[in-house]
Amino acid sequence: MNRELKELDINIIDPDPDNPRIVESLKTFNIEPNRENILNVLRNAPGGDGPGITELEKSIIATQGILDPIIVCPKGDRYLCIEGNTRLSIYNKNLERYPDILFWQTIPALIYKDIDDPMLEMIRLGAHFVGKKEWSLYAKGAYISNMIKNNAKTFPEIVEVIGGTPSKLEGLLTAYDDFNQYFAPLFAGTNEAEGGRANEKEMSKFVNANTGSISAALETYIPDGEHPKARFAKWIKQGKIESAADDVRKIPTVLSNDISREAFLSDKNLKIKDALKLIPRDINVGDIKLSEADISRLADELKLKIGETTIDELKNLDSENLDSLLMLNLDLNQFLDHIDTD
Repeated sequence: MNRELKELDINIIDPDPDNPRIVESLKTFNIEPNRENILNVLRNAPGGDGPGITELEKSIIATQGILDPIIVCPKGDRYLCIEGNTRLSIYNKNLERYPDILFWQTIPALIYKDIDDPMLEMIRLGAHFVGKKEWSLYAKGAYISNMIKNNAKTFPEIVEVIGGTPSKLEGLLTAYDDFNQYFAPLFAGTNEAEGGRANEKEMSKFVNANTGSISAALETYIPDGEHPKARFAKWIKQGKIESAADDVRKIPTVLSNDISREAFLSDKNLKIKDALKLIPRDINVGDIKLSEADISRLADELKLKIGETTIDELKNLDSENLDSLLMLNLDLNQFLDHIDTD
């Protein structure tokens, strides 16, 4: 592959109009995708899971430039920025402010020459799915959506570049579609004072909601006439589901109990962590030896105990408790396999 490292004039580099971090903003607000507008949107785009644009700008100023070159490819007599669009927008903004400062006038760039469209897409994927400059979950979902729906790529083809599994990527795409179909419209017509646009970081909750037991609970217990993900989206907006890691996984436990389910579904202000506390505990459980308790009672108590345990607490389990859970998981799988076989 023909590549060249070079200092390029800022004014001959165009930002990527297909960058997932800004493509939805351009579409939502009907913004013309010209160079100036794209650079402005990039400056205000959510920072995802990495450092915000302000911190990145401070770092660039402190080091008098960027440490990693942006990646570009020739487009006629200009260049298209494949990776590093945020850094390009920072340089462009500061060049407008300080036109006489030399280091804002050019930017280190790795130029990929003679590159075709499929290879361009693969470079984008490699840089932002497995590199240190990863996009947010929402941006990844947007890019996968574009690759699958507009570029006729398959999940196995994308996996060859970024790793993982087709099912994981498919789950990410489903979460992205659910977010845009059920959550984003809840903010239509609102201004910043009323809550503004949907927070893209909330997509992590939709990712977790696609797991088997949670998805099944939503399908089973949400009343007919309303799509389960539409109700789930409302819970997020109402603040009933606060943590993607801890709260979303409580859904099966809360919805499977009549008392907690009725309270949680009817009270728009009741958080799921508080609904969990409404589940009655068997007052006699302390009087029964563990060896004499039936499987149903043991399972219910363990389910409640796990539901009350945070992800951080689970991560900090001592080796004895962790080994017990791992062995229980193996034994349960074998037990259920026997049931399926019979």
